[in-house]
Amino acid sequence: MSSEITPIGAGESSPAPDGSAFDLEAVYDVEIAPLMAQIIEVCKRVQMPMLATFCYRKGRYADDPEGVDLCTTVIPRGDWQPPEIAEAVRPIRNGASCRPKLMAFTITRQNAQIEAHRE
Repeated sequence: MSSEITPIGAGESSPAPDGSAFDLEAVYDVEIAPLMAQIIEVCKRVQMPMLATFCYRKGRYADDPEGVDLCTTVIPRGDWQPPEIAEAVRPIRNGASCRPKLMAFTITRQNAQIEAHRE
């Protein structure tokens, strides 16, 4: 990918060290999502358990300035998932500061693949 890609609202959307609001959804969509698609395909093919979470936006809602938007993918190995991944997913799935409270799972029993996306 080109390093010249500029996210929508660049400048004011870059995360500051002080934890202020940011919106990097365009960066995720253009630069990270295509790479994740490749990673997911490889992990599914070789049945490698994995967990990846990206916080692409913070402060979207005026009444919840600490709220964040996440994109999370979880892939177990068959019916088995490392306990460390299961434990790491729990607070993400139940995240008190995430809005809206919507999580979509794609579950294929044949391959026991789970992908979670919070929109």
